[in-house]
Amino acid sequence: MKNIILIIFLYFTIFPVFAERKIPKYFYKNELPQCILKYGLEEISIDNPVVRDKIEELVGFDWVKYHDKKSNSLTVKHDKISNPIMYLNSSIHNAVIKNNLNEIKTGIKVLYKIAEKNTLLETPTVSEVKQLGSSCYGKNNNPNAKCDVHKPQWVMIVAAHYIIASNYSKDFMNKKQKDRINSYIEILYEKYISAWANKEGERGYNEMANGKIASIAYANWNNNYELAELSFKKGFNEIDNHFIEDGYINNNSFRGSRALWYHSMGLNNALGLIALSDAWGITVPKKILIKVRNSAKVLNLGITNYKKFKSKQFFGKNYNSSTNKKTERKHTHQMAIGIDFLMSKYLDINLSNDYEWFKKKQKFHNDIMIGFDANCLFVSKL
Repeated sequence: MKNIILIIFLYFTIFPVFAERKIPKYFYKNELPQCILKYGLEEISIDNPVVRDKIEELVGFDWVKYHDKKSNSLTVKHDKISNPIMYLNSSIHNAVIKNNLNEIKTGIKVLYKIAEKNTLLETPTVSEVKQLGSSCYGKNNNPNAKCDVHKPQWVMIVAAHYIIASNYSKDFMNKKQKDRINSYIEILYEKYISAWANKEGERGYNEMANGKIASIAYANWNNNYELAELSFKKGFNEIDNHFIEDGYINNNSFRGSRALWYHSMGLNNALGLIALSDAWGITVPKKILIKVRNSAKVLNLGITNYKKFKSKQFFGKNYNSSTNKKTERKHTHQMAIGIDFLMSKYLDINLSNDYEWFKKKQKFHNDIMIGFDANCLFVSKL
């Protein structure tokens, strides 16, 4: 008996990481805080007919046709899929916090309908897009060129929100619902999430931390700590690859008229990954925190002295940008609704006054890029 106790003691002494492993019940928190997501002053509720109708628009939606008609390399018109999934995510989040069983059941029924209709599954995968030979910006900074890789990329983003919403409500699903939703999630992961989650070394640091956050959401659904751990590692490696020592991001920070906007996107996704690592008990490497902290300083530089921010030269190929002044966005990304709180909490840096960002972010109640409202991290649990 003494030998067994000694072995157990030595095991957790030598490998302490295993003793500290934790899978947060609700993806970004172990217990949901009293944080009701709102549009303006109105709480997001699936019982609201306007909200319900908006969510239902996603069921069976032809994303490929809509993208071909509305989008180009510079601008992705994703409102018809991003707005419904954000409303669904937020409404189920709120319903679980309120323990409103009717709203939870309604949300689950919509999740089930989306799965039953195989929604978005006709979208080509990343590998299929590559076989078509489509190149964003036409490889020569043409903003009007088609960018077919945005099709699977946005399905990956929507899939992450779908999985997060499913995880919030999993305990309330019956077996039929859980089995069908799980089958749909497995396809979403295999076709659209894994391709992004397993990539490293690509240019730019974008939505869902280049798919790593989506993979963590899938790991949360399956209680798979090992997959989450690997996704964090790959996410940190990409930050190390893309974030320059002085805080600029290759290539977000050099994308012409939208350089500051894309810079803040990269920073927001890195901060989202750091916030999740806190919830999952993952240690963020010191060099990653230093790079992200410097990146936050660069964002503040861009807000207070845009000319100086733009003065840094980029050496290398950079074909996915526009120099058209009419498309300029000299503000923090409006969907990064909690970037100020994330900077303050994890970097001890305050976001400089960015009125344009503050005004535009009021239209959003969830962060499409990281899957949750970071403001909720600062609200106490129920």
